[in-house]
Amino acid sequence: MRVVHIATSMYGGAGRAAYRIHEAILKNGVSSAFLSFESKYFKEWNEELIRLNSLRRLSIFQREKNRIEFRLRKHFGLEFNTVKRMEREFIILRPKLNSEIASLPFSNYDVLDIPIVRNADIIHLHWVAGILDYPKFLKNNKKPVLWTLHDMNPFQGIFHYKDDEKRNVILAGKFDRKIYAIKEKAIHNRKTNLAIVSPSHWLLNEALNSDLFHDIQGNCIQYPLNTMVFSPNINSKFRFENKIPENNTVLLFVAERVSNHRKGLDLLIEALKSITQFQITLLVLGDSDDICLKGIDFRKLGSIKDNEKLAYYYSNSDAFILPSREDNLPNVMLEALACGTPVIGFSIGGLTKHITEFETGLLAKSLDSDSLKTIIESFCANKERFDRKEIRNYAKKQFDEKLIAEKYIKVYSELLN
Repeated sequence: MRVVHIATSMYGGAGRAAYRIHEAILKNGVSSAFLSFESKYFKEWNEELIRLNSLRRLSIFQREKNRIEFRLRKHFGLEFNTVKRMEREFIILRPKLNSEIASLPFSNYDVLDIPIVRNADIIHLHWVAGILDYPKFLKNNKKPVLWTLHDMNPFQGIFHYKDDEKRNVILAGKFDRKIYAIKEKAIHNRKTNLAIVSPSHWLLNEALNSDLFHDIQGNCIQYPLNTMVFSPNINSKFRFENKIPENNTVLLFVAERVSNHRKGLDLLIEALKSITQFQITLLVLGDSDDICLKGIDFRKLGSIKDNEKLAYYYSNSDAFILPSREDNLPNVMLEALACGTPVIGFSIGGLTKHITEFETGLLAKSLDSDSLKTIIESFCANKERFDRKEIRNYAKKQFDEKLIAEKYIKVYSELLN
C-alpha cells in the first residue's frame, strides 16, 4: 500500500497536523510520502517542468491566439478563460474581504503529473488551497481518495469558516456561490472513490450535512501526537526567569497569528481586565506585534517553532487558554493536554469532546467575555482539583500515534477494496 499525502504546506496548524498523520502512518509500516510546496518531490518536479517548458515551442496558431487574447484583455477587459476571469475577479475582491482567509479551488499545477502521485495507490488530501485544482483533479484522477478536513473550505465556497462567510455575504455572496457551484459539480462528477475524515465530530457533522459531502463516507479520526516530545517539563525557576509573581495564576495563549479574530484574544483580554479577585499573568506565544495588551499582566514570548520549548511553556503554565470562536481540533489543545496542562475555552468544535469539567479543563457555555471571565475565575479558585498526571494519561490514550495510524490504515484498506 503506497500513500501520498498532499497538503499546501507542512507548516501552520493544518500542515503540522497533516505531517504528523504522515509520520504516524510511516512508523506503522505503510509506505507514505508527503507532497507540499516545500517537499523535495514538488521542487524536483517543478524544476523539470520549468526546463521542459523552456524547450517547448508554441505553434504559429497558438502564438497568434495568445496575441489576440492579450490585446482584447488589455484594451477591452475581455477574458475568454473562465478560470482566469474568476481569478481576476478574486484578486479585486480579496483586499476588501473581512476574513481570516479566502481561497479558490484552482491551481496552476497538476499534481497528477508528479511521479510520487502517479505511483501511489491512495491519494490522501489535506489542506490543499493553491496546490490542488479541484475540477482537473477530480475529473482526471481514478485513484481512491481520502480527504482529511482541517477546516470547512472543502465544502464551502471561498471561505474556510462559517463566520467569515456570514460577515462577507453582502460583499462576496454572489462570487462565493459561483465557487461553491464549481466545487459541487467537481465533487459530484468525480471519477473515483472518495471518503472524508474529520478530527472532530463537529466538523464531520458539518461536512455530512452539506450538499457537497452528504453522500460521502465519513469517519472521525483524531490527530496523532508524539507524546514523548510533548511531555511534562516543569522547572522551579520558570516564574523567576519570566518575572512572574509567585501567587499569580499563569495562563498561556498560543496562536500562529495572535490577532486572528477567530482565535478570540480580544474576548480573553476583555475577560481578564474585569477580573479583580485573582492575580493572573498571561503568556502570549505567537506573532503578536500588532496587538495591545494594556490593562493586564502579560509576557510576549514571540513565535517558537521548537517543540521542546513549546512543551516547556505548556508544562509550566497553570492552564492553557483557548478562547476560539470556531475551531476544529487545535494542535495546541492536544499538545497542552499531553504536557498535563488543563485547557480553558468555549464549548465549541472539537473542544467539547476532550475537555471535561474539572478533569481536563473547563468550558464556558456562552461565546462572550463575561462567560469566559466566570470560567477563568472558577479555574483560579479550584486549580488544585486538576490532576496533571491524569490529564496526560488521557492525552496518551486518545492521541497515541499507533492508535490513530491503525484507524487510518483501516480506512485505506476499505477504500482499496
